[in-house]
Amino acid sequence: IFPKGSTDDQYFAVGKLFFDRIFEVTPAAEGMFPFNGEDRASSVKFRAHATKVIKTVGVAVAGLDDLESLVPVLKQLGEAHVKYGVIAEHYDLIGAALLWTLEQGLGKEWGPSYLEA
Repeated sequence: IFPKGSTDDQYFAVGKLFFDRIFEVTPAAEGMFPFNGEDRASSVKFRAHATKVIKTVGVAVAGLDDLESLVPVLKQLGEAHVKYGVIAEHYDLIGAALLWTLEQGLGKEWGPSYLEA
């Protein structure tokens, strides 16, 4: 979903948009993160996390052609997040925020075919 050669600044810009949306919709969600209480605009922790999450999304999308390898990685990621208090209901929020972020980034290219995918 990102052009080859994308920079950390580009990943961060998308990650910031994604997390800003999550916290706009559910402000209490910020309390689940290590950067809680910090000014996100200047938080090194927030920048690192937002960048890493969006890079991971890109890797997951790129790996959709090899589900045999991708599924165990995603299961491990899900298990790790249980330790942080993430529950199944949180994934609805995350999914909606991700779709919203993609819609913002794709602009006119966004359409029903993306939602069906």
